[in-house]
Amino acid sequence: MSAGSSGEKTEKATPKKRRDERERGNVFMSRDLTTAVSLLGMFGIMRILGPSVGRSMQSVFLDLLPASRGSGKLFTELDAQLCLLDAAKAMTIAVLPFFLCAIAISVLITVVQTRFMVTGKTLAVRFNRISPISGFKRLFSSRSIMETVKSLLKIGLIIATIYGEFSDGIRRTPDLTAMCIRGAIQSVFDSGTTLAFRCGILLAGIAVIDYVYQWWKHEKDIRMTKEEVKQEYKLMEGNPETKGRIRQIQRLMSRTRMMAAVPEADVIVTNPTHYAVALRYDTRREAAPVVLAKGKGYLALKIREIGNEHKITIVENRPLARALYASVDIGEMIPARFYQAAAEVLAYVARLKKGAL
Repeated sequence: MSAGSSGEKTEKATPKKRRDERERGNVFMSRDLTTAVSLLGMFGIMRILGPSVGRSMQSVFLDLLPASRGSGKLFTELDAQLCLLDAAKAMTIAVLPFFLCAIAISVLITVVQTRFMVTGKTLAVRFNRISPISGFKRLFSSRSIMETVKSLLKIGLIIATIYGEFSDGIRRTPDLTAMCIRGAIQSVFDSGTTLAFRCGILLAGIAVIDYVYQWWKHEKDIRMTKEEVKQEYKLMEGNPETKGRIRQIQRLMSRTRMMAAVPEADVIVTNPTHYAVALRYDTRREAAPVVLAKGKGYLALKIREIGNEHKITIVENRPLARALYASVDIGEMIPARFYQAAAEVLAYVARLKKGAL
């Protein structure tokens, strides 16, 4: 049995299918990429602004503690609470920009990945999500297995990175005792940001792999069967049988209008039996003869019959009849290259009419 007959999804998604999936909120996105870029952005800003924030925090603490002791009053529990409250406020003000930056980067990366998609359909209640059977299937699906592998990989790499950094930090611990407090704090801060950067780079590497996987999985999920592509084509372009019927009706109407114009012709040029072209030449309205009707075979016969009924002159000119039929559409004036031949035919018709008079 072929792939198309078995209903296997082997065809790429059509543009309409992609639009429909996007409207339903089904777009590919790597959450790992968003997390990694957000962490790298936050720690990058922390690395740049960290020294100035550390100095401001140090000044805050130095201002708090002496103020509580220099008054000569007993340092009470209330004073300690006020000091801690002021320190918490200072810490919040210092740390808040980093978290706001991480949130802004996260939103930006999400918007870029989804290409500014805004939809509320993903929030709709879907009962298959809370079905135990569906949940059990999702638990052992390829997506769940991939997520588990990614999580284990991330945890293993981060643990290895932290272990390596702490091993180096333990070896450098004796050097910290020879530093001043500010230098020791700066060294610890540098080690922490370096560790964070290494973890972020590892997460970014995993995120790139996850991004490619999410794209591949999304493309696979939205594939279509050959029958679905055919049905969509029918919906977009119309049923071929219906379109054929419409074209047939249009041709019939056009043919009827064409035949109704034959009595207005001044001459009918024939092949003599295979082709027939009806010409009109009104010097007051037209700069050149106009093709009112044309046809071959049965249509040529009908044009000659109508011409005979209305006593229109029929002239045999095989080259001219074939050339006009092939080159000029109905309702158009004949090109200049046919002027001489058409003029001879029309002059002949004029002589016949003059002789009849």
